[in-house]
Amino acid sequence: MSGSRKTFTEVIGGHKYKTHQLGALQGREVLVRWVNALKKGGIENCVEDFNFFCDTFSPVTYVQLGDKEPRLDSIFDAHFAGEYEALVTWVRFCLKANFPSFFQTKKSESDPSPVDVTL
Repeated sequence: MSGSRKTFTEVIGGHKYKTHQLGALQGREVLVRWVNALKKGGIENCVEDFNFFCDTFSPVTYVQLGDKEPRLDSIFDAHFAGEYEALVTWVRFCLKANFPSFFQTKKSESDPSPVDVTL
């Protein structure tokens, strides 16, 4: 096992986002919260859960804006105003960065089914 946290980059809604994996302490809290949210029908079905994910991932995400790359939590409100599809896509991106095996697709009939991670 590696002790370094990986960085992931994705373009969403025309903006380039870079997020860093959470440490194990925050990651385990996110995992439990996510599983519980999925039991309720998905994170977008509970404002408290959705806010938790946004508040947890925005400090470890940077967004490319021209020649600047601010931390997302410093511009979150204005940045996602009216851009709710991009907001949900960004949360999914952060979950994939932290729990990549949950998003893997089944390669053959002998492979176990991937976890249902519907947002």
